[in-house]
Amino acid sequence: MDPIREVYTVLAPFASCNGVQMTVTPLQSDTFGSFDGGKIKCVLTNLIGNAIKFTPRGGEIGISVDADDLELKISISDTGEGIPEAYVTRIFNEFYHLKSAKGSLKKGSGLGLAVSKRIIDAHNGRIWVESSEDRGTTFSFAIPLTR
Repeated sequence: MDPIREVYTVLAPFASCNGVQMTVTPLQSDTFGSFDGGKIKCVLTNLIGNAIKFTPRGGEIGISVDADDLELKISISDTGEGIPEAYVTRIFNEFYHLKSAKGSLKKGSGLGLAVSKRIIDAHNGRIWVESSEDRGTTFSFAIPLTR
């Protein structure tokens, strides 16, 4: 999928400079989605950028692509500090900032996840997060397919 390749090419050096290893597990079959590539690149940039920001040195980020008969699913997993359960329902709100486990506020506008959600909603898709404190976070989104 070209948007993943393009975003990976841009962000992999930043991950490397931060001591974070990033890998991609590509889709193994020909699948065609009906989506705005530029907008999906924006979502990927937000999600992967956040993973880099919240993953400590020596951590890992994995990007995986999967599909079934109905949708294309992309997941970005990290081995970062995770999101406390109490905050998971709020992270897609505009201007919401999550503090690191050390109490420091990470830089950002607080709009990346809200914008990502709007983009995925506009594609008739869905976006969600699974997280465990001190074990990492996985952001996933799925968009409908055309074959």
